[in-house]
Amino acid sequence: MTKDKVQLTRFISQSAIKTSYTAYKDTIKNWKNTDYKDQFVFSIRVFNEEKAVGAVIDEIISHGFKKILLVDDGSMDGSLAVLESKQQQYPEALLIILSHTINR
Repeated sequence: MTKDKVQLTRFISQSAIKTSYTAYKDTIKNWKNTDYKDQFVFSIRVFNEEKAVGAVIDEIISHGFKKILLVDDGSMDGSLAVLESKQQQYPEALLIILSHTINR
């Protein structure tokens, strides 16, 4: 990987983190763990997984886990819309979405 690609990747990641932190910082600060499963955070990298990612989120939450970090890695399909829909569907869960502007 060239130096320019490394710098671009770093910039895209930092931008996504900054945007998400600004959007979710109060939610994160006010989050209270209620049972031992709240100690776990699932991290899911999503790239063009519109058809599958919703079921994966449903499965994780159905087992009582409520913290999921979702990284949309520049998907060109409707993956981001599915993530946002799941975030609305599960307001009791902490679903944090980071969105890369392009695939990294």
